[in-house]
Amino acid sequence: MLSATITALLLAASAGAYPVENPIQMIQRAPSPGVVITKCSQPGVLALAYDDGPYQYTSTLVDILDKAGAKGTFFWTGTLYGCIYNQKAAVQKAYASGHQIASHTWYLSRYPSSSYHTVP
Repeated sequence: MLSATITALLLAASAGAYPVENPIQMIQRAPSPGVVITKCSQPGVLALAYDDGPYQYTSTLVDILDKAGAKGTFFWTGTLYGCIYNQKAAVQKAYASGHQIASHTWYLSRYPSSSYHTVP
């Protein structure tokens, strides 16, 4: 009986209430979503887009673009060439260099029975 009482008291003492932040304030602090870009804002400029990375050459590509003063948009998948988390340094480098980062889905499946133009 004494053991059960002590256990109950210890459990009650360790269980504490933690204040929960107001969800509206959390949403207001969140970064704004990306902007959809449908055309170049400056005439005579082209957009460089790289799909399906990050890959082993991403960091080198970022260096080349940075050296040339160019920016690119990287459309990355989560798992195409292994997990994107394994390319953390390259992802952070591209972002820190001011390149646009966009999602090209988490899992880009191969559609073996469909042609490229019929994939939804």
